[in-house]
This record gives sequence, C-alpha cells and structure tokens, in this order.
Amino acid sequence: MAFGNISSYVAAGQSANSAGAQLFAAQRSRSNPDQILKAAMQARAEEKLNVMKIESELAQTAVKATGKVANQAIASEADMRVSAIKGKTQAMAGKVAMLGETAKMFKNDRRRPKAPVNVDYSELLTDANKRVTDAQDKITNFKPTTMDTPPAQISEAPSQNGSSSYDLSKLTDDDWNNLSYVVSGEAARGTKDEYGVAASVLNRVASSKFPNTISAVINAPGQYAAIRDGGARLEPALTASLRSETGRAEIIKALETLNGRTDFKGQALLGNRSSRGNENGIMDPMFHPKGNFYHFPGQT
Repeated sequence: MAFGNISSYVAAGQSANSAGAQLFAAQRSRSNPDQILKAAMQARAEEKLNVMKIESELAQTAVKATGKVANQAIASEADMRVSAIKGKTQAMAGKVAMLGETAKMFKNDRRRPKAPVNVDYSELLTDANKRVTDAQDKITNFKPTTMDTPPAQISEAPSQNGSSSYDLSKLTDDDWNNLSYVVSGEAARGTKDEYGVAASVLNRVASSKFPNTISAVINAPGQYAAIRDGGARLEPALTASLRSETGRAEIIKALETLNGRTDFKGQALLGNRSSRGNENGIMDPMFHPKGNFYHFPGQT
C-alpha cells in the first residue's frame, strides 16, 4: 500500500535544496549576516511546513486505509451472519416439510382399517387361490347341462303392432350359459350374428318339433358342429353380453327377423342361400355378411 503523495516528497526535497542553495550563496558572499539568518529561518520554516504536509497526508492515508479494512471486516462478518441465517432457515423449512408429510401419513392411516394383530393370512390366500383355480377349471371343462330341467319359459304374445314379443326373464343361469356356449362356436364373433344363433336356438325350444330345453336342443346328435367337434367354449363375458339389457333387446329383434326360423348354415354353404319358401320372395336373412344365413327346416 502506498502512503502520501510523491509530489509532496519532491516539493519537500526541492525546498530543502533551495534553502541549502540560499545558505550556501549567503555564506559564500559573507556580505550580510542578516540575510544569512533570514535565509536559514526561511529554509527551516519551509522544511517544517513540508514535513507537516507530508505527516498530514500520511495520517489521512492511514485513516482511509484503516476505514477500508474495517468496512471489509464488517461486510465479511455480515455475509457470514446472513449465510448462517439462510442455513438455519433452510434446515427449518426441511423439518417443516418433513412434519407435513408425517402428518399426512398419520391422517391417511387413520382412515384405513387397522389389520388385526398376529393374523395368519396363509389360510385365506390358499382359499382364494383354490377359488380362482376352481373357476378356471369350470370355464375350461364346461359342458352343457344334460339333466332334465323345466322347459325354458319363452312366452310369445302379440304386441300392439302385430309383431311378437318374447319374455326372456325366465331363463336360468344354466340356460344362459348353455346358450352362450353354442353361440361361441357357431356365430360370427363380435357381430349381430351372435344374436341370430341365440334366437334360432330359442325358436327350436319354442317349437314342438324340437326338445323343450336349451340343453337338450344343443346336445341333440348331429345338430351343432361346435358342440360335436369341441369348438364351443364357455365365455363369461359373452354370457353377460347376451343376458344384458342390450343383449336381450337384440335377441328379441333377431327373433322377430327370423320369424320362427330354426336352422342356419355357414359361409361354406352360402351358395345355397335363396328366397324359396320365403314371403314376398325375400332372401334367407343374415345378420352379418360374414355370418350365417337362416332358414326353415327342409328349406335348403
């Protein structure tokens, strides 16, 4: 760090040199002692004045330097305190957040039923697995019922518009399972042909020319290839679809379209589809281009 002004030192040196030169000149002349004394006093005064200026500047420089150092120390201390406060604030925020999460956890726990203490769940798990296995076996090994059951209650009565209405509410769970079982293998899946096959089976049940139960109709020898060849399967989703409100409505429509038709043929015999024996010369009805065509017995 530099103290003082260089020009002050130079001026002091020049003043001293000037005073010395005056004294030297006065001593050489020895002509006027007063002049020599005057010159000496003037040189001394100028020397003291310059020294005082230099000391004053040094003192001011020292004060400024001390103030700057003090300010730096104060700023550094302030930074340290601010950093410490920030650290404490962040730590407190973390603790508050942790307490909030803990409170949520306890709140959620209070809403959940408490599990009994020392409960052995292995027996429950075994029972659940057995139920699942039994259900899968039932679907895989399903066979249409062959026991004698009461005739399916398919009532037919004229409606106001002269068409027929059918009451499907009397069908049992076994009836619906057997109906969907034959539909799964005989219909064009995912189309309204499913309702057509179901309606044709129900027409057989309602006819005096066929057995009066769904089980007996679909198990009759040589009637349904899917039953004979094992192409049919139990599909709970299909059963639910057929017996739903929408499914029942579509079956009713199919029954009206078939108008008592009990037989159908697949795509392999589509060339035999005709209008022979049909009212107004209409073609044998179909519910989908890739599905079956439906006809009366002995018509094709």
